[in-house]
Amino acid sequence: MIRAISSLFCLALAVLCIMCIAQENPAGYWLNKGNESWEKATNAQNQTDIELALDEALQSYSKAVELDSGNATLLYFKGVALYQLALGNEDPEKYNESLGTFENAIKINPEFAPAWTGKGVVLAGLGRYNDSIEAYDKALEIDQNSSEAWEAWMLKSEAFFELGRLDDALSMINKSIEINPRNAKALYLKAAYYAETGRSREALKAFNETLEVDPKQVDAWFWKGDALATLGSYKEALQAFNLQDCEGRSGKSPSLRVGMKAEPFALVSAYQ
Repeated sequence: MIRAISSLFCLALAVLCIMCIAQENPAGYWLNKGNESWEKATNAQNQTDIELALDEALQSYSKAVELDSGNATLLYFKGVALYQLALGNEDPEKYNESLGTFENAIKINPEFAPAWTGKGVVLAGLGRYNDSIEAYDKALEIDQNSSEAWEAWMLKSEAFFELGRLDDALSMINKSIEINPRNAKALYLKAAYYAETGRSREALKAFNETLEVDPKQVDAWFWKGDALATLGSYKEALQAFNLQDCEGRSGKSPSLRVGMKAEPFALVSAYQ
């Protein structure tokens, strides 16, 4: 799967919102076809099927853009499909094409916050973290308090983390959690930041909060055990290690990429 359950819910909301527009928009047929292919990709069980469905989505969104080239929302969807394909194949050409597509959406509608967030995600994917922070700042300047703004705060926190600015990363992730206190991804990132700075007690608390929301978060169980072991609670650590099969954990430190691919897609629901 390329998405978490919570993201599928947001995707459903986005599609429902768009359907009202699509009925009157000559590009609506291809937009709906793209959304159908996107949903197929989220439910695919192997990488080949995911890429085929995403390529279908991209073709459909591209046709929609051809029919309505002045529509920032259509460009946004095309940009997200390009980004997801770039992410799956580490394709620099598609990264740059995705970036250009988001920038075109911004030219059409400079107040379209999701396009700024999408631009930030692509810039981060290219390792341009300072530039990505500027894009997230613009998105938050437009919209910093809506129910969808938590994502821009969370993504900004990741960029700060990659730059080694851990205090700033914690500050940003706390803003994200203030808006959406039950989001497992944001809670997990908070725990990971604490673990990275050696603050094991705070990390343990945040991993527990993550697992209250998403008990199937494998990495959280493993790193909860690691935090407990660091604190000398070896029996509880073994219990945490045994509660989930930890063979799927990623890396030597808490993974900051769990379930976070192409997340800007969900943001469009607030702007229809």
